[in-house]
Amino acid sequence: QAVEWYRKAAAQNFASAENNLGYAYEHGQGVSQDYAQAVQWYRKAANQNFAPAQANIGFACQHGQGMQRDDAQAVSWYRLAANKGFAPAQTALGRDYENGDGVPQDFTEAVNWYRKAAAQNNAQAENALGSAYYFGHGVPKDMQQAVKLLEKSAADGDADARENLKIVRRHRRVTAKKTKRAA
Repeated sequence: QAVEWYRKAAAQNFASAENNLGYAYEHGQGVSQDYAQAVQWYRKAANQNFAPAQANIGFACQHGQGMQRDDAQAVSWYRLAANKGFAPAQTALGRDYENGDGVPQDFTEAVNWYRKAAAQNNAQAENALGSAYYFGHGVPKDMQQAVKLLEKSAADGDADARENLKIVRRHRRVTAKKTKRAA
């Protein structure tokens, strides 16, 4: 029934309703799953500068869902939404810079985008930023900062951060034991 309400609101050009219809088609909620139809609805909302829809098109581009896979195009869509302050798009853009997907790999630029999203309490960005501090990618290695960010991310519900935190703590214990034995 929600889909019918979204359709009525979308008929009035409400971007959030168009985006919600796209989501319904992408995930098969109340309608048959149809990625191409999802992209059509996301585009209608994105053309109204609706940041979540722009990020959703970026995801579709990056994963080849309902359109041809194109990492560079995905980056363009993510950037539109990220520049509007949409934290999930900022995180996705950071990940693209970290991995070199659609842009040259640039850890410093990845950290820049992760910081913007983490400032909005985006748990995935906090996890990614914590990992950057752990490995020294785009920032100097800083175990305390890594743990602080991973703990915040885990507290904000990111399961990957909980696993990363276990790894970091295990590494710290092993390192401490080795240091103790060497002394």
